[in-house]
Amino acid sequence: MKQVTLLLLVLCPFISNCQLLDAGFNQTGKIKNIQFKRLDLIGVAVSPDQSIVIACPDLDTVGGHFNQVKVIKLKPDGTNDSSFGNLGTAYFQFDTSYTNVQSPMVVAVQSNNKIVITSVYNKPATLNKHFWTRLNSDGSMDTTYADHGIGAIASPSPSFMYSLRNGIVLPNDDMIFLLRSSSRHLIKLTQSGLIDSTFGVNGYSPYLPSPMDMNMEVKAQSDGKLLVYGYLSGLHNKNILERYNSNGSIDSSFGINGIVISKIDSVNGAASVLPVANGSIYCTGFYADTAYTMSTSGDTSGGFIQCLKSNGDLDTSFNHTGIVKYQHPEVWPLNTLRFVGVHIVNNKLIATGSYQTGPGQLNYCLVRFNMDGSLDSTFGINGLYLTYETDSVDWCYHSIMQNADKVLLIGESRNKYIVNTSSAFIARYLLNFAAGITSKESDLNTRIECYPNPATNTIHIHYTLNQTQEVTLSIVDMHGRVVKKIVASQKQVPQSYQYNIDVSHLGKNQLYILDLNSNGQHQTTNFVLQD
Repeated sequence: MKQVTLLLLVLCPFISNCQLLDAGFNQTGKIKNIQFKRLDLIGVAVSPDQSIVIACPDLDTVGGHFNQVKVIKLKPDGTNDSSFGNLGTAYFQFDTSYTNVQSPMVVAVQSNNKIVITSVYNKPATLNKHFWTRLNSDGSMDTTYADHGIGAIASPSPSFMYSLRNGIVLPNDDMIFLLRSSSRHLIKLTQSGLIDSTFGVNGYSPYLPSPMDMNMEVKAQSDGKLLVYGYLSGLHNKNILERYNSNGSIDSSFGINGIVISKIDSVNGAASVLPVANGSIYCTGFYADTAYTMSTSGDTSGGFIQCLKSNGDLDTSFNHTGIVKYQHPEVWPLNTLRFVGVHIVNNKLIATGSYQTGPGQLNYCLVRFNMDGSLDSTFGINGLYLTYETDSVDWCYHSIMQNADKVLLIGESRNKYIVNTSSAFIARYLLNFAAGITSKESDLNTRIECYPNPATNTIHIHYTLNQTQEVTLSIVDMHGRVVKKIVASQKQVPQSYQYNIDVSHLGKNQLYILDLNSNGQHQTTNFVLQD
């Protein structure tokens, strides 16, 4: 009976909320047949047109070294983009003499859908090099970028330092990435791939003497300030958040001389950081209360969300302490969980990651919280949703918003029954639908429309109602944040509605979602705002 109860606890979130997987994505909501050689080093990005780009180190065909990069591009619905490379796959090499990859791929897409990829490689008896390149939208190398298509700089790291999402494209298509070395620096590239000498000192931010040795993510705030999130590994580990001004200088108003150090529990691991427009900063990752292992019964680990004020202080209005620690012990006593990302959707916090629900069983998971840090028990089963795959063990490495209500989880799936068989696992979740929000076109004579698209300073919006409804009309950015509310909970009678909206104050060269909420039912359309 105990085994039956355990199975039901594991399966219930999957059975009761199977509609959370978006059937509009590859028909099933998931893809499990993409082959990569080093799945732990994949990088992923969503382009302005919502296409998905994934890059991973790959073995070359001659020397058997990981000095080739494989890039796959998927259409927004998860099918292969055959216009990219060879039927959706492209290959390139940074430098054939640098034979071993030293860090995960970092992928970012500019407003023109060109793809910037960076990583660190080494060769024997030589300093590591941090390389970067840009691919055209068809997968060919853009030889007008950097130095005939490739830029490089010495990266004198004395040892392997794990870096994950350590690069971003800014609204003007410049790029920021983190130089991995014993003295860590942010570097800014211009749109053309050259080091921007106006940033910091000759393109490099000053050295910030924090103890961080695991660099997990770089993010830009809406005011242009730059966040670097990571942690100190080893026995006395702790999470570390650094902030720089947009010009590359250290933001001394943040924390203590630009640094916030925190300990969630005995063992701490940083994963992702989310800055929001009101100045709040949400950090997420995992923690454990003992010397953590994946296999020792009695260990407990969980995911956390930490909320900071704009100056780096803990925001104690969030769960009374500024921190939420999440565990779900009724699923399995080992209770191994890690959050890899946090997003805001419909004024809710969505944490994403992996959850071990039994011996040899690891699943993708989503947990939803209210904005005050309390668990939203109306979501899934007591706030938790699992994607239970009976034939595989699944590690989630990334999560990224594809649009305002669709989140992608990307990681590795290992077949339980075939030894050494792994593939990339991509799942897309429709979060509005999971919250009981669906599109019901019977209440709208026409879908919401906006033009021109792309827009520059003004958009024109049109929709028609066929019955009296309470309407909210908002513009939402790719992080799920409402950046402009056009109509706020207004009762509207059956007729056509038109609005001419000034959007000149919003960030340029970005994708936005126009969200029409009528009686709790959503219609959305996307538009691009460009210079």
